[in-house]
Formats: sequence, structure tokens, C-alpha cells
Amino acid sequence: MSWTTHQLATSDDTNGSDFHAVIDTDVFTCLSRRHHDFPRVPSRSDTLNPSPNAATLPNFYTPRWATSSLPFLGFAPSSNPFKFYFLKCLDYTFHTLPIERISENCYTLKQSLQTDWDSLERNMRAFLRGCMKINQLNIPEDFRLWPYPNFYLYHAVWRTEVDARRAAMRSRQAFIPLIACISFYLRLLYHLESKWVDIVAASSRAPFQEPSTFLSKRQQEYERLRQEPAPSKWEWQQHLQKETSIAPEWLAYFHQIMDIPMIGTFLDVHNSGCFPWLPVFLEAKMPLMLFWGTIDNWSIPQRLTFLTPTHNATMPHPECRYDQHFGQGSKTLATISRGESSSRSRIFRSSGATSPYHWRSSTSQ
Repeated sequence: MSWTTHQLATSDDTNGSDFHAVIDTDVFTCLSRRHHDFPRVPSRSDTLNPSPNAATLPNFYTPRWATSSLPFLGFAPSSNPFKFYFLKCLDYTFHTLPIERISENCYTLKQSLQTDWDSLERNMRAFLRGCMKINQLNIPEDFRLWPYPNFYLYHAVWRTEVDARRAAMRSRQAFIPLIACISFYLRLLYHLESKWVDIVAASSRAPFQEPSTFLSKRQQEYERLRQEPAPSKWEWQQHLQKETSIAPEWLAYFHQIMDIPMIGTFLDVHNSGCFPWLPVFLEAKMPLMLFWGTIDNWSIPQRLTFLTPTHNATMPHPECRYDQHFGQGSKTLATISRGESSSRSRIFRSSGATSPYHWRSSTSQ
């Protein structure tokens, strides 16, 4: 893979956290992200395979392209969540995991820690199931959960200590997408609560539709619940407690996790399948890198014109020369890395700006 470093240039009066950028020919709007912390633009071909048979798990602390099958990964915490009290049993590194030798060529994670992980996972899965059941928003048919931690066999017996340590570490890592998925569903529920009056009005006009026969029994049950008449007031936290039957402190626990800044995501507003959830992403104040298209072929959904670039001095028409629109006086704030050969990078401030900008040529490494 060829790597290129791009100089990110902007004028002094650019908004510090929301800005527009052109990277090569790709047009982005970046929300809740600092220039100096702009992430590497991931390749569109970097697809994730949520397989419990994977030898290694991806880095869940790296922003990726959002997809309708795994829309929740951008809700992962950007720093180690295992420092919190209720996740303290996961606060180990590869070398500090307690692996026991139970007989010759038989190694496993310490039994008491297995018990702690199993209890934690069961509670988190019950909490997630409750969130999924009371959710009233439609979920794409290709939506899938990341394999649960126990699928990576932290409870198994292995022939070598290294194998036991690797399995335990994979299981520990698999708690991150589980946390991200719960955070995603909690954000959905808070969004529903804020829009409940509109939802009730819409549901009263919507015709009843039988769930698809291709759905599982559980999915059909969820769909039927969504079709029931909506109450005038949605007390979802009480519903969640009733569905999960776990201690009410769990909601407070996850509020702690949700206070950690999220890693964010790259979102193709036209082709990701995640556009209906964009209001949820925006309400979460997560770092978002919205992709509109290429410099000669980009468009703006009508409902998002309030946060998009416009064809003016900051975003010239394709037939115009860039040099005519970018003056001097900009300063370099950061570098952007991209996993493909690239030639140029530009950055723009919020739509409607008229200050001059100029581009800095990229330098290969």
C-alpha cells in the first residue's frame, strides 16, 4: 500500500471543530473534529469480517466507513473504557492476563476471571436485547451484531499459554463492539424520546404491514411491537427495566461510558445505507466525516443543507482553476494520511465563507 501525507491548510478564522475539506478529489464535511486530529481516511475496500474464527480483531479505536450492517462501530469509546468500575475485570493487557496451567499442555484463563467475564457478558447481552426490543426505529435487513466475547473462547482450554492468552485477548477486544452497539441503541432511544410527539403523529397515519416471513421469530416479534399503537408518553427506561430485569444501575454505568468521546465514523451520505440514522449521529456529537462525492460530482440532500459546502469561493465549480480561488496567508495545522496514492489536499471553512485559501501539495513517504 502506498502512503501519502497531505498538508492540511486553512485560514486563521476557520471554525475550530467543523470544517469542509477536499482530500484529493473527495469532498468532506467534518463535524466535531479538530484539524490537528483529522484521522487517516480509510480505504473503501477495507471491509470488516465479524467472524469468531478470526485470528486477530481489528483496531476498534480507528474510525471506519459506516455501513448499514455495522453502523454502531463509530460509537465505540475513543479511549480505554475498562478503567470504569463495572468493567474493571477487563482491565488487562496481553502480558498481564492471568493464565493458569491446569495440567501438562493445558492452559486457560484464570477460572475466577472467566466467571467475572461471563457474568458481565450475560448482563450486557441482556441489556442490549432489551434496548433492541423496545426500539421503535426500523433496522436494515443486513444489520448484524459483532460476535460476542465468548465466541472467541476465553473459557476454553488450550495447548499452550500463548494460545490461551491470545484467545483471552480476542475475547476482551470483542467487548468493545458490544459496548459500541449498546451505546448506539441507547442513542436511538434518546433520539426517539426527543421526537416522540412526531412519531406518535406519524404512526397514527401509517398503514399496518405484516412483518416479512423471511424474518426470524424474534425479529417478527420486534416488528409487531413497533406496529402497536404508540402511547402518548414513552417511558422507555421503565420498559427497559421490565425487559431486562437487571439492576437499574446498568443504565448509569453506560452513561459513564457514553461520556467518553466516541471515535466517530466516515459516512457516505449517498451510499452507506445509514442516512436515516444521521440525526442520531448528529445528536450524539460524535466526530463525523461526511462524504458528499467527488469535486466534479457531489450533491447535497435537501435536509442537510445547513451543514454542507456550497458552490462559491470556498468550493469552486469543477471547471474553475483552483489557483484562482486560493490565495496566500494560510497556515498548516495538521497532516492527513491516506492509504492510497494521492496528489492534493484542501480544506475549507463553513459554507458561506469568502476568505481566501490555498492548497499545499502532498508529500509522499
